[in-house]
Amino acid sequence: MRQLIAFAKKELKENWRTGKIITLSALTVIFGIMNPLLAKLTPYLVQAMSTTLAESGISVQKIIVDATTSWTQFYKNIPMLLIFFLLLFSGILTSEYQNGTIINLLTKGMKRWKIFLSKWIMGILFWSVSYWCRS
Repeated sequence: MRQLIAFAKKELKENWRTGKIITLSALTVIFGIMNPLLAKLTPYLVQAMSTTLAESGISVQKIIVDATTSWTQFYKNIPMLLIFFLLLFSGILTSEYQNGTIINLLTKGMKRWKIFLSKWIMGILFWSVSYWCRS
């Protein structure tokens, strides 16, 4: 258990130093601000385009924006944040192998499942924190 906790701390420090945590936090804040902002600006954008749309034969009705509109946009943007998350953390095992640190750990007696579990725990922790900060 001590090996698992120590490797999880190492993983946390490594992700902080490489800037993955900062990047994920910035994307989370951007997506969190974007949802209410777009919900608030949508009626003005549609009103500005209504004459152009009317000329092409598209009728525009009045759009009602409330908290549920922002909430649905929030849930529609979660897969986009998940894609960014997967792109950021897709090479966590290959970078360990390229640097040669995983080979040293395995030859010194650390179990593979502890390495995978600590990386999985850190990934779930980062995703959960970014999701909760966003909502």
